Amino acid sequence: MNVDLTIKNYRCFPDSSPARIAIRKGFTALLGPNNSGKSSLLKFFYELRNLFIVLSTPDSGNVLAALRGDAQPFGLQGVQDLPELYSNLNNRDISIQFDFTPTSDDPQPTGMTPRSLTVTLTRNHNLFKIANLTTNTGVAAPLPNLDFLVGGTIGHSGTQTAHLAPIQDAIRPLANTVYLAAFRNTINAGAQQNYYDIPVGQAFLRAWKQLKGGTVKQTADATVRLTRDIQRIFGFNYLEINTSADESTLQVVVNDRTFRLDELGSGLSQFILVLATIASRQQHFILIDEPELNLHPSLQMDFLTTVASYARDGVLFGTHSIGLARAVGQQVTHSKERRKAQHRSDFMMTFLGSRNSWAN
Repeated sequence: MNVDLTIKNYRCFPDSSPARIAIRKGFTALLGPNNSGKSSLLKFFYELRNLFIVLSTPDSGNVLAALRGDAQPFGLQGVQDLPELYSNLNNRDISIQFDFTPTSDDPQPTGMTPRSLTVTLTRNHNLFKIANLTTNTGVAAPLPNLDFLVGGTIGHSGTQTAHLAPIQDAIRPLANTVYLAAFRNTINAGAQQNYYDIPVGQAFLRAWKQLKGGTVKQTADATVRLTRDIQRIFGFNYLEINTSADESTLQVVVNDRTFRLDELGSGLSQFILVLATIASRQQHFILIDEPELNLHPSLQMDFLTTVASYARDGVLFGTHSIGLARAVGQQVTHSKERRKAQHRSDFMMTFLGSRNSWAN
């Protein structure tokens, strides 16, 4: 099922200028100048990930209560100051409208099936409400008389029911994403916290050591795969990546010569950090801000399509480069036989205009 989002009053997107984005398999490029909202739109999926988890959980008591009109709690990610989440151009709540469109691959619906869901986030509180739920028969929420939600079906005894399972399945990939923010070119050895979803400092170094030398074969195989990917892209004859004995940096063997990570270029460091972050995960979507950072133009498309090969459904990326966006589109359209482009047959570009306010 296809999902289209309309986002109002989140950061730099007031309801007078909402963000609209289509969630599709494949590549989605967000194009625009500085301060147009590309980073904010990618960060939206990271900060509200826990909300998507709640909305996509079968038989969730929170969803049932929200359908009755009761505000429900949820946890934000990475938000230090709650008011910064909301547009400072008005005092209204955040509104997120999901529009669902069945595809030819979806089973034929039986009975009422939701077509649109609107969730509001109460300003300055970690609370959400379901403001509206419309189905193919026009039934709308909130529905104060609901008394059950079983197996993804909502209703009350003796009346027609509606099936939430299809839209919960459609929202679930949004709950399983990894967000790769900009400035990805350093381990920051003394750092104690992750940089969004990227482990940094000794946490990264320990994670790499565990991935490569741990007892889980799948993760060990993932390190072999990403090492070979980097070796191929950079044209090395041999590449090996190890954690130093004191766990202060990575030692990288390139063509039989040993280097510390800080002796190598920022582009190679970015490849290692990003692919190590995503290699052992099973994420549906990868969200990456400015994939062209620190990379020669000849490597940018290889980097982006390699990142995509680690995603089950696709990649959303913000970029200043319309050339990169078009190049990826051509790669997908004309080179489907290449391994990196498999299952990435769709490509979309969303253009974001410049914004006059530096709000959020």
